[in-house]
Amino acid sequence: MNLPPYPCDCCGLCCEHLSGIPLYEDLDDGTGTCIYFNRQTRLCSIYDHRPQKCNINAAYAWFAEQMSYETYRELNLAACQKLKEDYICHYHS
Repeated sequence: MNLPPYPCDCCGLCCEHLSGIPLYEDLDDGTGTCIYFNRQTRLCSIYDHRPQKCNINAAYAWFAEQMSYETYRELNLAACQKLKEDYICHYHS
C-alpha cells in the first residue's frame, strides 16, 4: 500500500511522552522519553532505522483491519494536536 507521507513537523513531543503507553515501554528511558530521542536536536537518533511502531505509515499495517487509513491518520493527527495543546505555549500578539 502506497500511503501519503505523514505531516510530521519533528517537534519531538510524541518521543517525550511515552509514559503509560504499553506499546512503547521498551523505548521509555524511565522518564517517559524515548531512549533514542536526542534532546539537543529534538530528533530521533536512529530515525532511518527506527522501529516500525515509530513510523506512522508503517505501523498502519497493525490497524488496517480495524480502521481505514483516513481514520487512523486522523486519530494520529488528533493525538499530535493534543500533545501540542498540552505542552506548547502559544503566544498571540
